[in-house]
This record gives sequence, structure tokens and C-alpha cells, in this order.
Amino acid sequence: MDYERKYDATVLVSICNRPDYVEPFLDAFAAQTCPADRFEIIVVDDSGKDGYDVNKRVIEAIKGKYGFDIRYFVTGLPKDVYGNTVARNIGLAASRSDLIICIDDDCLAHTHFVEKHIEEHRKADRVIVSGVRVIDKAKLAQPLPVEVDDPKSMRHIEKYRTNSIGAGAFLGANASMKKKHLERIGGWNENLANRNEYGYTDRELGMRLLGLDLRVVLCVDAIIYHRPTENEVVQFRKKNKSADRAHSRFKRIQRIYKAKRILAAILRCVPVAGKDWATELLKPKRVYTSSCPKKQN
Repeated sequence: MDYERKYDATVLVSICNRPDYVEPFLDAFAAQTCPADRFEIIVVDDSGKDGYDVNKRVIEAIKGKYGFDIRYFVTGLPKDVYGNTVARNIGLAASRSDLIICIDDDCLAHTHFVEKHIEEHRKADRVIVSGVRVIDKAKLAQPLPVEVDDPKSMRHIEKYRTNSIGAGAFLGANASMKKKHLERIGGWNENLANRNEYGYTDRELGMRLLGLDLRVVLCVDAIIYHRPTENEVVQFRKKNKSADRAHSRFKRIQRIYKAKRILAAILRCVPVAGKDWATELLKPKRVYTSSCPKKQN
């Protein structure tokens, strides 16, 4: 390994112009059943340069009250570029564990959140673990098992039961993957970080992870409460017509990926270097980052 393995898990969150959300978000991790010295939290700020100082001050003012390690990075992208994929890649490169757990800044974690993600990966190596979300915040204080009340998560549970779950059920706000698998596919696709475009980043990543023949595991005990911010997303998409553009871009990427998989299958037959060539072919080109972490702000 070319990094220092210090923790059992890295919790990776991208924040964006919600300074009031930061402390409640971190407070939820102070209550985790997983010991605080066994996980780290990497915060990558995608607020744009006008928001960096505010968010950093909030984090610096409160980080001393927590037992877990918190590190802060910035994407350096303009405010109107949805840089979630860039933020994730920065966190991936900086992580000091073998396991990446993704969550969003408008979510709060159940007390067993980190523990349950770690447990599932200890059971199997080649898996993508997707958790669930609830819409009743009071359920975060309930002991396991918790009844899921979110319609989207309920649909995913049914698909999982019928063995029909796929990349479209990948819940990026509550998912975990081994670092080695993410590195093998080249991380998140930064070609989806564009001005006034939003969406399909999770589906695209899930498509490539499933291309490694990983198996999706749905963990109903890895729970988040999702704050009611989706109307903001709906209004943003409507105003900028971002959903159509993001969907068109994703479909192009999907078609190219499928063609590359055919070529990769041929390359794997080449002695000595063929498998490495195939792996590199399938990785998306980095637009904003390299494999190195971005300098802390």
C-alpha cells in the first residue's frame, strides 16, 4: 500500500454552502458505536471561494470537541460547478484507511452507521454496500432494527429482495466501497463536474464498480436521515435545465464505457501487460485532480 493505513474507515463528505449543517452533521458521528479513534472524517468543501473561509472557521471552532480526526480540503472549483466527483477524488487520495464511506452534508447518521458499513465489508471483500435513508428524524434515536419509511429506499429494498438491484440503486449519500476497488476504476468521473449540471454521478460510478464484478449489498441497518433539501435540487435542475444536460452527458459516457469494455476484453488476452492496459483504458480521465490530495486550505 502506498498510503498510511491508520483507520478502519474514512467517512467522506462534500459540503456546499451549508455552514449551519456542519456541527449537527459532526455531532451525529460523536455518538457512533464505532470508537472515535477507528475512523476519520474528510470534509471537502465545494462551496466556491466565497464559502471556504466561513466553513473552515466553523470546523476549526468545533473540531476540538470530537474524538475523531477531521481534515478539511477544498475543490477550488467555481461555485456554479457541481464538484461532488472532484471532492470525492480529493478525499479518496487523502484517506488513511482501506474503506471509504460516503455521505452528504444534508444527512445525519444513525449511531450504528459507521459500525454497520465496516461489518458488511468484513464479511466480504468484493462488495458495494448501500445503506438506506429515513424521512422521520426521530428514527435516528431508535434502536435497531429501524422501520424504513423513505419511498426510494423501500423500492431499493424490494429490488434487493428480488435480486434486481443495479447501478441505479446506488445511494451515493450512504454507500461504502473498498479503497482498492475505487482506485482500480480510477475513482469518480470528473467529466460530470460541469457548470450548472447536476446528477448521475452515483449511477456512473456504480456502473464501473459493477464492471469489476462487485456485488451490491443493501444494509438496512446503515441508516441516514436526509434533510428535506431535495426541493432545492429540483428548483436548481428546473432553472438550469441541468437534468437533461447531465443525463445526455451520462448516456454518452455510458456508451463509450460499453465500447471500451469490449476493447478491454480483447486487451486482457495480450500477454504480460494486457490486463494493465485494459484497466487503464476503463479509467475516466481526470479533469481537475491527480491521484494526489489537493493541498489543504
